[in-house]
Amino acid sequence: MLILKFKYKILLVIFFLVLITSLWPKNIYLLVLFSFMTYVILPTKKWWDPTAIVLFFFSSFYLMMTVMTNQYGSGFVLLSMLMAPVGFYRFGLWLMHCFHEEKARQKLLIAIAVCYLLPLFILTIKDVALVGIVNVSRVMLGDADGGDSLAATLYGLMASVGIACISALFTKGQNFWLRLFYIVVALLSIFVVIHLVNRTGLVVCVCCMLVALLFSTKMKLKQIIPIVFFLGLLTAGLAKTGIISEEIISAYQGREMSAASDVSQLGGRSDIWLDAVHQLATHPFGWERVRYAHNLWLDIARIGGWFALLLFLIVTFNWFKSCLRLTRKMLTPFVLIVLSLNTAMFLSSCVEPVIEGSMLFFSLLMMIWGVTANLSKEIECK
Repeated sequence: MLILKFKYKILLVIFFLVLITSLWPKNIYLLVLFSFMTYVILPTKKWWDPTAIVLFFFSSFYLMMTVMTNQYGSGFVLLSMLMAPVGFYRFGLWLMHCFHEEKARQKLLIAIAVCYLLPLFILTIKDVALVGIVNVSRVMLGDADGGDSLAATLYGLMASVGIACISALFTKGQNFWLRLFYIVVALLSIFVVIHLVNRTGLVVCVCCMLVALLFSTKMKLKQIIPIVFFLGLLTAGLAKTGIISEEIISAYQGREMSAASDVSQLGGRSDIWLDAVHQLATHPFGWERVRYAHNLWLDIARIGGWFALLLFLIVTFNWFKSCLRLTRKMLTPFVLIVLSLNTAMFLSSCVEPVIEGSMLFFSLLMMIWGVTANLSKEIECK
């Protein structure tokens, strides 16, 4: 049985408060409080690795460039930029040390996903009651009595965390009820992206399923091909029988026919990326914000220039090595879902504005990278 000191229980309570208030306009205050508490409560020497140190310098330099270019909001936004990435990364390292049993880790991960996504699920249900199954406006009317509506792409960012849980379909030896819980969270998250006619979420879902399928079958084609064939038939059957409604299909066709959101142009992102790469080549210290680059690394370069980008590329490279190490041994259900979560959040970060769009999502990404780093160390030690 897991026994935690009181100070660690307090840290976990604040962490889950941050998650459950993910759509609250004042969430930034809890985010800063939790980040500060990680520095105070977690042992200073024990939970610093080379990646955490590089991440600290990245956050410091990114903050400095943000202030110099006057591209910031309140003081709490600045504090979150400085403290949250490192604080959440170190918290991820600590979580894997503290929760070392497979079942405890699985329960922890599903609790994190549920608490983070619960406000989004409730908001989506309210919006469905107002506008129906599909919201072609892509603006959540259901939060009219709350703060300002977020962009549909940012709701899609959040949903990617739940979509990653779809990998539970392919896990072996997992508790039935835990697996069912993961699948329900994944299906609810997929429903959110369908409601908002979000194409990125569907791509993320397919990629997560492929990653889970490849590693769960040890890349054996004789097992992969029948499963892929069955899933293809199932999808075609759902569309043919009308279970996937004509309204949903028409909404996605309508988005594809729009010149501004043509999938061949990645919803207009290809031009934005080309422009950002050109700006990167000519502006080593960043450039004035006209619009998001819709890519985490290019958005970092836009604010922090070459040096901030270089530091974060080092962090990214270390994360990539950790992911590779995870694939070298027999994957447990928890590790398989962590790989799926890495896939979902990484792909979403490639096509959406992350660090400025949602500091909480970026912080959780750093936490998952910390979880991945500690898991890879465990595998090396075995």
